[in-house]
Amino acid sequence: MLHCILVMIAESLHNFNTKNICILSSIKNNLIIDGLFHKLLYSNNLYTSNGIYISIILNNTNNNNGRLTYDISDNLNILQKISQIEKYIFSNIINEDNKDKKIYYKISEQLNNGSIKITNYNKNTKNFILKISGIWENSNALGISFKLIAIDKILSFNSNI
Repeated sequence: MLHCILVMIAESLHNFNTKNICILSSIKNNLIIDGLFHKLLYSNNLYTSNGIYISIILNNTNNNNGRLTYDISDNLNILQKISQIEKYIFSNIINEDNKDKKIYYKISEQLNNGSIKITNYNKNTKNFILKISGIWENSNALGISFKLIAIDKILSFNSNI
């Protein structure tokens, strides 16, 4: 019998520090014609991750045909912090070459609608990881590649050990 255990290291939203975000130089985006992709890293004194993984807790959640729905007012502080992170990322990628491009704030847009596509949702959990892979760019626009992942168990550790 084969068992698969998925382990992800994620920073809690409470401890998340935007100063630890690293934006790498752009590479050719294989999914978008004439597009670019900027990979994101998160690096603190304990680890460096390929992508940004943020552990969040959402209250009053439901599964609606593969979309996570929740009460916005019960999660407002969390949603605002995530929106701030998204704005921070975009503010650090805008330059003379792309300043006139449309910016798609899809994380904020979906979260503030009270509904977001979810990966492997279990109705008994309120624990999630927001995975932000990077920034895509084409001739007209910029956006962030992300997904929300439901998780069953969180193991915490003390960084002072």
